[in-house]
Amino acid sequence: MVQELSVNYKMIETAHIIETPHLKLREMGPALHQYLFKNLNREELKVFFGHDTEAAIDKEIQMYEEKLTAFNKSFCLFHLIEKSSNQTIGWCGYHHIATRHNRGEIGYVINQQKNWGKGYMKEALYEVLKYGFETLKLHRIEALTAKNNFVSQKLLIQRGFSYEGLLAEHYYINGVYEDSLMFSLLERNLIHP
Repeated sequence: MVQELSVNYKMIETAHIIETPHLKLREMGPALHQYLFKNLNREELKVFFGHDTEAAIDKEIQMYEEKLTAFNKSFCLFHLIEKSSNQTIGWCGYHHIATRHNRGEIGYVINQQKNWGKGYMKEALYEVLKYGFETLKLHRIEALTAKNNFVSQKLLIQRGFSYEGLLAEHYYINGVYEDSLMFSLLERNLIHP
């Protein structure tokens, strides 16, 4: 609920918006991301990002501190704002863009379980993929999933992604190395809803 926050909204209000039947997708690139973390307090960040726990906002702050734009790399995320409530429910976008190679890695999250299974990500993913190919001029989009995340794998395949292989012990989560599955998509293979 952006209206409840006490900051200057010029940058937020000028962010690119993509509308779907149930969502507004608000673009968030490096400049807006940096602006928010410099100007919002913890509680305002929780509201803006749609988090309901201290651990979730701690993770958001840690990700911010670890990865803004670096040489030959950038990101472009979209906050998913549910239209009827005007609440941020998650994000979908390119958390890693290799600008020199026209390649991006897409990720997505629905923040709270109460919003799972409603088709929000299916609705958002196509628009964000289309934006990646048409606006960001990406040639290849990659996605990684956990081996047991069958819902995410199904979603990727429905949009035309191809399975490319297993990355052994690719992520370190909660003291354990976990495998990832690699998927990729070229524009010519994008499946329309």
